[in-house]
Amino acid sequence: MSAGLPHTFQELGADIRQLTFQLPLGIDHVHCYFVRGASGAWIVVDTAVAYPGAEAVWREAIARLDAPVGHIFVTHYHPDHVGGADLVHELTGAPVIEGDRDFQACLAAWAPPTRTHRFAGLLDAHGFDPAIAAAAQAADELLAPNIRYHPNPTLTREGESVDGWEVLHLPGHAAGHLVLIREGVMISGDVLLNRITPNVSRDAQSGDDPLARYFETLERIAMLAPTRAYPGHGSVIDDPARRATEIRLHHDERLAVTRGTLDAGPMTAYEASFLVFAQDLPPTLRRFAFLETLAHLEYLANRGKIVRVESTGHPVVYRNL
Repeated sequence: MSAGLPHTFQELGADIRQLTFQLPLGIDHVHCYFVRGASGAWIVVDTAVAYPGAEAVWREAIARLDAPVGHIFVTHYHPDHVGGADLVHELTGAPVIEGDRDFQACLAAWAPPTRTHRFAGLLDAHGFDPAIAAAAQAADELLAPNIRYHPNPTLTREGESVDGWEVLHLPGHAAGHLVLIREGVMISGDVLLNRITPNVSRDAQSGDDPLARYFETLERIAMLAPTRAYPGHGSVIDDPARRATEIRLHHDERLAVTRGTLDAGPMTAYEASFLVFAQDLPPTLRRFAFLETLAHLEYLANRGKIVRVESTGHPVVYRNL
């Protein structure tokens, strides 16, 4: 990336600013937000990736604010959200706030040496192609120098607040995913997205049943019925409760498709991912497809809808009853 890092900055209301970075990743952009705190200071929510050129963009955006940045809040550890946290901290002096569980996942994902083998056992256990796994890991290693997570954040959890904004724990997309909510307005990270659905992966940081946790999150959002959600990607969500219901229906359909793939016979989660998702995906996206397929298979197996078959020396396979 060059010093002319593509970005936009816009006012979305009296107390919300949106800074959007274009990204050369599986998703092509990410929104970061400046939201007004009760003190009058600004809270930065999510920080993109610290590519070369990001510092100039942040300096320009911060200079347009009418008050200082008082806090930097990270919704979750994925690279496009945590990747510039330490950079923005250096520019503003504001403390970085991150969920206690999420920070442990952040270290596992981005701190050497754990990042080099965080997927290895899981991928091997489910028959993932070693060559594709190595290529995906190589892409992670290219990205890693640009992930400037903050090494000593202020840890938070649900029940606490950040300058007048309530912290909620809404897991599924990430096990430690947090959002901010105030007067019905939710700064929602990747919990809800318009047009596309958040990835729900079964990985080393997700716990055993991430899709079940995500269904609980969607039900909770439907009950909370925020008036508006500002997501990490895509357009503003004007009816978050309705969108939560739509996403739940999507996953119900995906579960049916996933279960249907086993009509062809027992198979690994890796094999099933080629039937559930597109055949021709680059290595990193193939890994995402596998991890999401695995989340759906595990959800079905945990509820006795399909059978998980484990045998020493062989990858895990799934079959219909």
